[in-house]
Amino acid sequence: MFPWKLAVGIFFRETYLKTIWNSVTEVLGGPLQAPVIYVVREYDLEVRTEQFAVTCRAFIRNLDRDLVNNEDCKQLTRSSGSVAANCLEANEAFSKKDRAFRFKVCRKEARESRLWLTVIYATKSELTAEKERLIDEATQLVKIFSTIIKRIGGTD
Repeated sequence: MFPWKLAVGIFFRETYLKTIWNSVTEVLGGPLQAPVIYVVREYDLEVRTEQFAVTCRAFIRNLDRDLVNNEDCKQLTRSSGSVAANCLEANEAFSKKDRAFRFKVCRKEARESRLWLTVIYATKSELTAEKERLIDEATQLVKIFSTIIKRIGGTD
């Protein structure tokens, strides 16, 4: 394609888009405001782990309590909360080594949460579905933390 044809094509395309934009603003009765897009990047994982802990607690509240489930629920409460707390600590780490260590603790606690979710006995079908969803979330968190540890350079 010749350079002048390219320039003419761009000119016509820009003119066409401006015409469409002007007609849209006329129909709407004024200039459009650009949508506000909030991009949360650094703390997405903090929010996700916090939501995991909150969801685990809500799941525990709906379980039937017996001697065994009671102890397993206590352990799940501790381990799921520890995932969120150590993730927060990792984002506030003093060094790269400290950050890697905190994420290793997060991974360990996510694995432990997955274990307690596996052994907890849920009698109701809706609780069983929620339990499976939480197990899947714990598994995803383990994979995320493993990837972070590898990228930081904390080995394994």
